[in-house]
Amino acid sequence: MPRIRPRPAADPHGAGRRAPIVGTVVLGVLVAVASGAGLWTIHERSRAALDHEMGERLLLIAEEIADAATAEDVTRWSLLPPEDLQLDVLPFLLRVEGIVERRSLNYVVVYDYEGDVLLDTSGLRMPGEQDLYLFGDEREASLSLEPVHLPTAATPQGDYLKSAFLPVLDPFGLEPEAWHVAVHAAPDFFETMRTMQGTLIAVGAALFLLLGTAITVYLFYAQRLARAHTALARSEQLSAMGRMAAGIAHEIRNPLGIIKNTAQLLREEMRDSGMETDLVDYIPEEVDRLNETLTGYLEFAKDAPLRLEPVDLVALLRRTLKLVKRDAEGAGVDVRHDLDAVGELVIDADARKLQQVVLNLVLNAVQAMPSGGTLTVGLDEGADQVTLRVQDTGVGMDAAKAQQVFEPFFTSKEKGSGLGLHVVQRIVEDHGGRIELETGPGEGTVFFVVLRRRAE
Repeated sequence: MPRIRPRPAADPHGAGRRAPIVGTVVLGVLVAVASGAGLWTIHERSRAALDHEMGERLLLIAEEIADAATAEDVTRWSLLPPEDLQLDVLPFLLRVEGIVERRSLNYVVVYDYEGDVLLDTSGLRMPGEQDLYLFGDEREASLSLEPVHLPTAATPQGDYLKSAFLPVLDPFGLEPEAWHVAVHAAPDFFETMRTMQGTLIAVGAALFLLLGTAITVYLFYAQRLARAHTALARSEQLSAMGRMAAGIAHEIRNPLGIIKNTAQLLREEMRDSGMETDLVDYIPEEVDRLNETLTGYLEFAKDAPLRLEPVDLVALLRRTLKLVKRDAEGAGVDVRHDLDAVGELVIDADARKLQQVVLNLVLNAVQAMPSGGTLTVGLDEGADQVTLRVQDTGVGMDAAKAQQVFEPFFTSKEKGSGLGLHVVQRIVEDHGGRIELETGPGEGTVFFVVLRRRAE
């Protein structure tokens, strides 16, 4: 069974602090995402603009190269065999190499009307043959009748290469197609873009760190403020409840005592007269029940400070089990414990309030087994804490009900006030501890009260 930890008693519905926390985190994430998206958009737009400018610049260089040859030269070169082409194109090649060096290009390739290579300043392509290095978009662009520059692409060596293709039409109209100039260059602006990208990443990381720090600080102080506000509201509520409870105690308890005493006298007189006393017998019982309910409201309203003192937890448990022994036997409940193996275990606690916690849990366990069962009480020692276990073999409950049982005025008992477990939780939390439970329908319930050990 999963262990369930109830919401703090000061905030029974858990929404008081969750709402601002969730809202702040969501707002922070949205701001961070928007900032990151904005920075990345700036980067991408800058890169696209520079890439376009680089392409236009390469097309201008391609026009400069095209002006270095005439249509008659290209027509003649396209008709020469490869061995003669290399000699005839040499003057044009030297001029192109000068442009490549002056314009800081990687290499230039010139194609004839049919797409055969006329010259290649890189030396990789053979004149008079098809270009074996063109694939996909580059092949289409190399034979296009419109000027085109391709997006910058990464090379296998990890560099960047930008390509532009310029068709040159035959001014005499002797050929139906154009000859082509392909210009390839490594964009130097990509080094700047790399630096800019690194800067943007650093700025984004710093922004996330700053935003995370701001959210953390805000949530820290927001939680403290929420706790202070909750404590103030609780103090005001308990003050009002205390005044109301004092009035109730004054106005109701005395009449209840009179009613009970009168009923007892009436029952004795009826017995002496030989009359049936069944109906009268209910009056003291109902008065006791009302008195218990009134006591529960008074305990709920109290917020008296703890009176901490050394308390032997084992002795307190033994004493409490003796108090409930008769109730357990009457309900057919077998009470067991493993306290003999613990010995003495001293903690700092308010003995009266801590006994109230144990008494409530044990009585609730007995009441959870209407057909009898086994009640087991135990202690588990840790390095800095001690855990009290109260286990029953009763009807158990589902997870939703397990959370609700600690809320004020929630009860599944016909005659319960719904304050017992809430008061228990509040006392445990006032001691700096916590209460948890494991339960399931038909599987019984185990309450765990975790308390701090006494400092040496």
